Amino acid sequence: MQRYGKLKQLLQKNTGFKYLEKKVRIVRSFIHTVQISVKKKLFWYWGFKIFRIIAFCIGMLFFVRTFSYHSAIINLNAPQDYREDKQVLFTQRILDNKPIFTASSMPAYTQDYGMLYNYVVAAIAKFSGSSYVLHRIVSALFMFLCFAWLYKIARKIGGDWLTSFLGILILYHYAAFSQVENGPRPDSMGLFLFFVTVFVPWFLNFSYLSLIASIVASIMAFYTKPYFVLGVVYVGAYLLVCRHIKKAFVFAVSWIILFGLVALWVNWKYDFYFFNTLIIPNNYISNLGWHLQLQTKDFIVRDFALFITSFIAVSATLTAFIQRKKNIAHYPPAYFIICLLVSWIIIIGRMGGNAGAYLTYYNQLITPFMILIAVAYWRNNRSIVLVAFLVVSIFVLLIKTNFTVDVQAINKNRKEWEQYLNTYTSIFPLPSFSYYVYTRGMPVYDAGDAEYFPQGIPKNGSRQSNIADKIYKESIKDFEKKVNNKEFDILTYLVPYTNGVNNLMYSGYVRDLVKTRYRYAGIKKWITAYRNDEIEIWVR
Repeated sequence: MQRYGKLKQLLQKNTGFKYLEKKVRIVRSFIHTVQISVKKKLFWYWGFKIFRIIAFCIGMLFFVRTFSYHSAIINLNAPQDYREDKQVLFTQRILDNKPIFTASSMPAYTQDYGMLYNYVVAAIAKFSGSSYVLHRIVSALFMFLCFAWLYKIARKIGGDWLTSFLGILILYHYAAFSQVENGPRPDSMGLFLFFVTVFVPWFLNFSYLSLIASIVASIMAFYTKPYFVLGVVYVGAYLLVCRHIKKAFVFAVSWIILFGLVALWVNWKYDFYFFNTLIIPNNYISNLGWHLQLQTKDFIVRDFALFITSFIAVSATLTAFIQRKKNIAHYPPAYFIICLLVSWIIIIGRMGGNAGAYLTYYNQLITPFMILIAVAYWRNNRSIVLVAFLVVSIFVLLIKTNFTVDVQAINKNRKEWEQYLNTYTSIFPLPSFSYYVYTRGMPVYDAGDAEYFPQGIPKNGSRQSNIADKIYKESIKDFEKKVNNKEFDILTYLVPYTNGVNNLMYSGYVRDLVKTRYRYAGIKKWITAYRNDEIEIWVR
């Protein structure tokens, strides 16, 4: 030991050895640092991977549960709300070559939507027959086409596949649990045509060919559900602000000409089409400030994850643009930011105050653009922030949502009611049974929208207004005459005919105790989904 100690002392006195020892220490320190760095990187790398896997699993669970609910709703052989029968009824009238949007079809067979959706379903129904299920399947197909559009665009602008999937999954959940997109209504088809109007020009760099396609799609959207024609406003605003004024002018003039020509043909073939879909709704649709505030507050709270992440993305993009940063291309495309701003203007200016809708316009016109903007900005290393936000939102929805639907109970309830009504030969039905009555060859008095005639018919003395007012008043007199003559075996309380119903007790009709059987059908008060009126059954 003494020898080794002396040897160590001799080596330490040697300058070369000191230099070598110093280098060894440096190498050891470097190796240690590298090891720590590698461990940290591996920790974050695998931690990030594991977190994404967990997020994907939660998303898939959310999708399975939502899709299961959606599938159950599709298989309902009953309407979900008060006026859902009118779409199935309209399709059947097209199949039967009966008139629609004419004086002879008012006020019973009228609606405030377009007709293109009904013609599309009717083309399929020729082979399978019209039904609630078929209408919901068609709506679901267009719904998934919308989501496919959004996912493709999200990936094209550099969005992470997981954030794109989770964001669109939340939108699907809202659609599946909405009586608007998941029912026999034109909303899903109209939204798809709206997306075609807005996204095709962007895909093809706003070429003239893409603008022609946009014009055609917007007109089709108008005749599916009128407000979806607003897609041309998005395209026109972008052309005017970010492209060339000449192209914006050509686009606007071309749209006006084609829209005018189609409108002339439609007005010639369906002389009361615009009266029913534009004039009457414009007179009865409300624009309430308190409802706008309520919806906007609920929307921000519900979609806080998408709202805050898209707000940060828009703010960062505008700041980068003002500062003229060179890497502006790495931010969300200006087109989608303009689309989002236009949507907010439309919602705040008019549509958000419509008390007849709750968050429907927000889901259709705002949420899709928030998703695109958020996934475009929060990508690469930043995507973990958006994933975390979306996972929390999905987890909350998983906990709060009731995914159960007793399809058998609802279908059984509907069947019991049809069996009950089968015992009568002269029926004045609720709108929710208008299709059932029609298939039995009985007259329909209100498919759901006749109640809007008193408030919706303008008092301007025009030819159409006078005709509609006369037809409606005659229908009321005809109803009261039939009540007084006891021509109905069974009647139901209906808003447009309040006076007649109030006088039923003096006309030999009495309340039927079975009325309470109609109040519930398993998932909700689906007959009185939008009102608190008491439903009454009166029998002779």
